[in-house]
Amino acid sequence: MFIPEILKKKKLPLENNNPLYKLSEFYDLTTFGDLDKNILKEVYENNVKLFWNIIKQLAFYGIIFNNKAAKYNIIKNAHYAFLDIDPKYFDEKIKYEYYPNLSKIKNLLLDFGILYKRNLSTIPVKSILYYYNNLSIIEELININYLIKGKIRLHDIFIKSKYNKIIEKLNDNNLIYVNRIVNNYDYKKLSKKFNLNPNHSLVFYNKIINFINILNNNKVYEKKEYSFKIKIEDIIQNSLLNKIVRALKKDKIIYISDLPKNKFQFLLSYRGVGIKKAKLFINQINNYEKNDINDKEVKYSNFFKINIPNNLINEEVLNFLPKYYNINSDLVKVFEIFDIVMKKDKKNKLKIFIKKLLKVYNLINNISNINDEKKLLKKAFMYKDYPLENLKKVEKGKKIKKIINKLLEDNIYYLKNLNLKLDNYKKYKGVGKVKISKFRELLGSELNKDHYWINYKNKSFKVYKEVYQRNIENDNIKKLTNCNYNEVLCMGFDLYSEDNKNIIFEYLVNKNKDIRKQKIKNRFNKIIEKIKYKDYYPNNISTRAWEIIYYRNIKHYTLEKIGDKYNISRERVRQILKKNYKSNYFNVINLYLGILKKSLNKRLIIKINSFFNSKEIKEYDIIKYFLNKKKVKVFKGEYFLDINIKKINKLINNVISKIQSKFGKINIEKATIENYLYFEFGKKFSDYTKRNDECLEEIVYSKFVEKNGKLSLKGMNKHKKFKAIFKNYFSNGFDRKKDTKKFKKYYCKIFCDNIDNISTRNIVSIITRRNNDYLIIDRGVYLHKDHINVKKEDLEDIIKNIESIFDKENIYQIFCKRLYEDNIETCNRLKIKSYYHLHSLIKIFYPKKFYYPKSPWIYKSNNYEFSTRESDIIDFLKKFNKPINYDLIKKEFVEKRGWKKYMLHPLYTSNEIIRVDIKKYFLRSELNIKSDILDNLIKKIRKRLKNREIVSIKKIYYEKKAYYKIKGIYSSYCLYEILKSNKDVSFYLPKYPIILDKYIDNFNKKRAILKFIKRKNGPVFFSTIKREFLDRLKFKKTALYNWLNYNEKIVTIEKRKEYIHIANIGINEKKKNLLFDLIVESIENSNNYYISLKEVIFDKNVEFPKVKNNLKWTTDMIKYFIDGFPGLLLLGYNDEIVLFEDNTRNIQSEQDFIYYFVKENFDGHVRIKRLIKELRKIDFIIKSIPKNYKTYTKGLYEFRENEVIIKDLLNVKKS
Repeated sequence: MFIPEILKKKKLPLENNNPLYKLSEFYDLTTFGDLDKNILKEVYENNVKLFWNIIKQLAFYGIIFNNKAAKYNIIKNAHYAFLDIDPKYFDEKIKYEYYPNLSKIKNLLLDFGILYKRNLSTIPVKSILYYYNNLSIIEELININYLIKGKIRLHDIFIKSKYNKIIEKLNDNNLIYVNRIVNNYDYKKLSKKFNLNPNHSLVFYNKIINFINILNNNKVYEKKEYSFKIKIEDIIQNSLLNKIVRALKKDKIIYISDLPKNKFQFLLSYRGVGIKKAKLFINQINNYEKNDINDKEVKYSNFFKINIPNNLINEEVLNFLPKYYNINSDLVKVFEIFDIVMKKDKKNKLKIFIKKLLKVYNLINNISNINDEKKLLKKAFMYKDYPLENLKKVEKGKKIKKIINKLLEDNIYYLKNLNLKLDNYKKYKGVGKVKISKFRELLGSELNKDHYWINYKNKSFKVYKEVYQRNIENDNIKKLTNCNYNEVLCMGFDLYSEDNKNIIFEYLVNKNKDIRKQKIKNRFNKIIEKIKYKDYYPNNISTRAWEIIYYRNIKHYTLEKIGDKYNISRERVRQILKKNYKSNYFNVINLYLGILKKSLNKRLIIKINSFFNSKEIKEYDIIKYFLNKKKVKVFKGEYFLDINIKKINKLINNVISKIQSKFGKINIEKATIENYLYFEFGKKFSDYTKRNDECLEEIVYSKFVEKNGKLSLKGMNKHKKFKAIFKNYFSNGFDRKKDTKKFKKYYCKIFCDNIDNISTRNIVSIITRRNNDYLIIDRGVYLHKDHINVKKEDLEDIIKNIESIFDKENIYQIFCKRLYEDNIETCNRLKIKSYYHLHSLIKIFYPKKFYYPKSPWIYKSNNYEFSTRESDIIDFLKKFNKPINYDLIKKEFVEKRGWKKYMLHPLYTSNEIIRVDIKKYFLRSELNIKSDILDNLIKKIRKRLKNREIVSIKKIYYEKKAYYKIKGIYSSYCLYEILKSNKDVSFYLPKYPIILDKYIDNFNKKRAILKFIKRKNGPVFFSTIKREFLDRLKFKKTALYNWLNYNEKIVTIEKRKEYIHIANIGINEKKKNLLFDLIVESIENSNNYYISLKEVIFDKNVEFPKVKNNLKWTTDMIKYFIDGFPGLLLLGYNDEIVLFEDNTRNIQSEQDFIYYFVKENFDGHVRIKRLIKELRKIDFIIKSIPKNYKTYTKGLYEFRENEVIIKDLLNVKKS
C-alpha cells in the first residue's frame, strides 16, 4: 500500500456514513497517514465485505495497492493531477441538485464520504473521469471554484477510449502531457509525423483543445484559427432589444468586439435602457459565446421537421458542409452537423442559418394561427384516413362500384393510398373515361362539402374552408421561402404530424445533455441485435454471462433450465443477470428508458409503439428488468404507465360506480371524491379530465378504502388532512380561540371523519410538531408557509441589525420584541403583524445563521458559542487546584453572568476538561498520572477479560482505592475517563462502569445470527444454527444462547429446538389484540382464577389468529407476544401460568401463588411431594420447587421437614 504525500496530512471523510467512518469507530484514525496494513488485515479477518469497500474508497482517493487489491487501482503513479479548492469554500456543502453531471455520480460520491467541498480536494481528476467519462463534469467542478493542480496526462482524460492506439504512439515519443501536444503540434503535423488517420486525429486534437478551454474557465483558447467577427444583429433577435441595436449602429458599434469590457454600465448610458434590458442583452451575447442556441423561439416552440427552401441556403453555408449531407433534406440532418468538429466561425454561421429557419417556423405558426385558434386547429390539422367503402353508401357511388371494388382488391382501402391522377386507373377492365369522370365528380361533391383535401407526402389532409379560404399573404414569408399559402399549410401539417415528434428539440431545450432519442435508439437496436449472436462476446462481460443472457433473452429458457445447464442455483442465475445488466455495455438501454421516463412525467401515458415494438417487451427479459428499475408499468399491452405519479382518470362517475359495487352500502357524492382528489394530488379534478388516459381510472379506484362504514384515502393521515385545510381555507391565519369550530366544519365536510377526536390541543400539537411548515403570527395564531408574502431579500437590513447588536453589545441572545420596535417601519411595510411573526420568518429564511431554542428569542450560532464559552470555563477552573463541584460552576455562570444551562455544554464536550466524579470537574492537564500506573492497570484488565466478556471498573478501583487516591485518581469515574482517552487501550468502553472485550466481533456475530434466521423465511431448527455458528464459526455457547433467547427480533417456537424471525411470522397489532382477547376469555371461562398456557393450546374451541408458514401456536410463542401486555401476569418457573394483575387475592409473585394454592386446595398444610405433583400438573414448576420459593422474607409459609405450612396455622399453634 502506497499513500501519496499530499494525502497523508488530509483528514478522513467522517461526516457521512461511509466505510472509512465505520473503521474510525473501532480505531483511532484522523488522517490518511494513520492508516496501516495491520489495521486492514484485522478488518479483513473480521469483516471481508467492509474490507473491500474500504479498498475501493481508498483507490478513489488515490492510494495505490499491490497483489489482489491492485485491480481497484485507478492511479498507477504518485505524480498525478488533482483537484484543489480555496479554504474559503472548505465548509460548503456540495449541492448536487444544481449540477446535472455531478448528480449522475452523486450516490457513488456520498458512499465515499464526499459531502463537503473539502472532501473533493486532493482527489485525482482521473478517478472522477473513471466513473463518469465526460469532460463536462470538470467544467462544473471549475464553476464550483475548484482548481486543477499538476500536469495532466493523456491517460487521465481518455479512459476506456477508442484513441488508445494514438496515445500509445505519442507516449513512446515522450508526448505524455496535454500541454506539450497543443504547444508543439497541429493536428496536421500529428497525423503526418506519427502516421495517423487525419479525420481520427482531428477529433482527438479538438477534444484536447476543448479540455484546455475548460481549464481556462471556459475562455476561448487563444489561437489565430479561432479569431472571427460576429455582428450584433445576427445574435440579438428579441423585439425589446431592437432599439439598443439601432442606437449602437449609429455610434458605429456593429461587431461584438467593438463593445467595451464593462458592457453593463456602457449600455445603461443609453436612453431608455434599464437594468433588465441591459442584463437581457448581455445574457444573449454570453449564451452565444458559450456555443448555445438559447432563443425564446426555441424554448416555447413545439417539435418540428420542415423542408428547407432553396432560397435560404447561402454559398458560405454550402462550402463548409460535407458532401454527404443533402441540404434540401430534412432539418434533422442539418442539426447533426453539431457533432462534426469544425472551426468556431463556421459553426456560428451555421447557427445563424438555423435561426433563420426558426423564423420561418414561427411565421408558419402565425399564418395558420396555431397558437390562437386551438379549437379550429383540432378540426383542421388532425388528418383522418377516409375509407373508400363509405363512397358505396352514397347514391352516385352505386354507379361506380366496379372502380371501388378494384381499388379494394389492390389493397387501396383509404384515400391517403389513392393516386390523385385518376387516369392511371383506366387499366382496370370495364373502366373508361366516363366512369373516371363520375368518380372525380363524386370525390369533389361529397368530400369537399365543408373542407378541402390536400395530398402531401402520400398523406391526405383534411382542411376546413374556414382555414383554407383565409389565404393570408405575408411579405416576410415570401422573402424567406417563396411559398404559396397551400405550401405553408402543408408545412404546418409536417409540424404537427405524429411521426416527427421528439426528434430535434430534446437536443436544443436540454442544453447540458447531448442525448438524442434517435441516436440512442439506433445504438439500442444494435445492442438488441448483438444479443441474438451467441458467439459474440463483449469485453466487459464474461463468456458464461453472455451465454446466460443469450439463453434468457433469445431462447427464453427458464432460470431453472439455465441453472441445470451450468450447474448453478436459480438465485445465482438471477444474480449473474442483474450484475451484467448493470454493466456499461447495456447503459444505452438505461439512457433510452430515461427519455421514456421524462416524457412520462409530461404526458403520464405513452403508447408502446412510439418507443418499442410490442414484441420486444414480451420477448426480451433485459427490457423488462430496466422497466421495473425505472418503475414503469406496461398497461393492457398498449401503454406505458408511470407507477410513481399519482394521476387519475377523467371519468369520476366510473370511479363512483366501482366503489359502490365493492362497498355497497356507502352513499357517495361527486363533490366528496373531487375534494379527496384535490387534496391528494394538489390540483383540481378538471385539470385531469382534459387528458385522454382511460387506464388511470383504476389508479384512482385503488386509492379509496372503507373504514367504519365511511370512505377514506390510503396514506392520508391526520397531518396531511390538516395541512390541506390550512393551505386552502386559512390563508389569513388560524386562531385557536376563534377558528376551531370553522376548522371542524371543513374537516367533517371534506373528509367525512369523526370530529370527537379533534380538539384545539390536537390541532396545535400537530402544528408545533412540524415547525418548518407553519408560522406563528401571534400568540395562538398560526399560518401555513405557502401563504408567506415576504421574501428573503426584504429581511437583510434586520439581519444586519442583529449581527451589529451581537458584535457591539457582546451578548448571546436578543428578545425579538426589541427588533420589532427598532424596525417597525419595515415591519409595517412588509405586513409583519407581531414580533412572533418576525421571529418565525427569520427562523424559516435563516435556519443555520442563528440558534432558536424558544419562540421569541434569537441566540448566536452554536459554533460561536462553543469557541467562546469553552475558554471562559477553562479560565475559571484554572483558579482552583482541586476538583470543583457543578453547583459552584452553575452559580458563577448561570446566576451571576446570566448564562443559560445549555451554554455549559463544554463540561461534557471539551477535551481539556475531565469529569472526576458524578458532579465534579477538573482540568485534564492538572492530573499528573504516571504512565507506569496506567500500563499495569491495562494489563490487569486484559487478564480479567480473558476469562470474562464483561468487567466492571468499580470493582477494580475499590480493590486499591487508597493507592489510586494517593496517585491522583479521585474516583472510578475519573479512571474510566482516563482510559477512554488513552490510545493504547484495545478493549471497548461503551458506558460507565462497563468494559467489554472484542466489541467488533460480538457486534458482527449478533448481526450474523439475525441475518441467518431472517434469510430462511421460516422456522429454523436449533441443530442447524448450532452447526453453523458453534461448529463452523466457533461461537461461544453462552453468547449464542443469550442472543437467541434475549433478542427482541427472534421468537422462540420451542426453547432450544426451534426459532423464527419476527418478520417471517406475519403478525400485526390486530392479531396481537385478538390473542390478548382470546387469553382473557379463556381465564374468565376457566373454573380457577388462573390458567395454564398448555390448556389454552389444547382447547379445541379456541381459534388462534392465522400466521405465515403454517405455524402452530406454542407456549413460548404466546409468552413472547403476551409479555408486556397491561393487565396480565405471567408466573411460574417458565412463566406458563397466566392470571390478571388486578386479582381479588392480590397475587403478584410466585410465593403469593403458592400461599393461596396451599390454603385453598389443602387447608393450609400439605406434604412437599404431593405439592410438587400438583404444581407440575399445572406447569408451575418442572421437577422440584426452586430455592428462592422456599426462602421467603415475608413468611407467608414455611418448609418443615416433609411439609409446607402457611403462616395462619403457625400463628394459631403459637397462641
